[in-house]
Amino acid sequence: MTIDDSLQQQFDFMFDACDMIASKCRMHQWFYLLLTSISRDTPVLLSLDDLHWADTASLDLITFIVDEMGANIAEDASNAESTNLFIVGTFRSNEIENSKGLQNCLQHIQGCCNVSVTEMAVQDLSSSDVNLMISEALCYSQRLTRSLADIVFQKTTGNPFFVKEFLHDLTVENLLVYSFSQRTWEWNEDLIESRTISDGVAEILIRKLMRLPKDQLLGLTMLSCFGSEVSLEVLNLVKNSYGHLDIMQSLDCVAQAGLVKRTDEKYCFVHDMILHSAQAAVDENERNSMMMGLL
Repeated sequence: MTIDDSLQQQFDFMFDACDMIASKCRMHQWFYLLLTSISRDTPVLLSLDDLHWADTASLDLITFIVDEMGANIAEDASNAESTNLFIVGTFRSNEIENSKGLQNCLQHIQGCCNVSVTEMAVQDLSSSDVNLMISEALCYSQRLTRSLADIVFQKTTGNPFFVKEFLHDLTVENLLVYSFSQRTWEWNEDLIESRTISDGVAEILIRKLMRLPKDQLLGLTMLSCFGSEVSLEVLNLVKNSYGHLDIMQSLDCVAQAGLVKRTDEKYCFVHDMILHSAQAAVDENERNSMMMGLL
């Protein structure tokens, strides 16, 4: 290959790269013009779901659109009141750490002048919300669905998707059935409560486990030394093993978080994944030392 041939290849590559950049800019501009044309006379909502999975090209397009909106409003202040384009982007807060591109995109948008940006954290449903959801689905009063809703809330942590899936599973497994003869919904709360939670809910609970205060995590780790469950009688025998730690109080707080379940006789983990995570929260030496302290 001659020097001229090598230089020609370099020039061809540069022209190709320039052409790609120019094509990208044109595509961005055309898409923005399309949005502004559509939204000129009527409000337009652009909904972008699962941004934590968006590729770099998509995030670049979003950034361009927001920049253009800000620039146009800066040129004509009256546009600030007449802008008809509303963008809603959603993402999982626990996934954003894995997407550097999304982090940069959000940081850029938040610093964009002339564009109003509002952040909203969508919380899980409360027990009352779950009760309202179930009562409307079954066409029952909330008084009649309260006990069922409490169980569903405990099993799903109030995640709307899991609530829906859990109720669907109950109907499939005939744990929640409609009696045509009685014209009523029927369910067995004991059987529903004994049903194990799904892996998806367990993963949510594991993330909650990792955010526990130190004393609560220590109490949960100590509980894992006994396996999947332990009687209150045994806990009463070892509750003074750690003078600085009120084991019962710590476990009651953990139970309120939905990681373990307390009955009149025992504490038990609600899922094996949570048990394994609690066991893995400390190294083997610390775990052995903890077990020796319980003896």
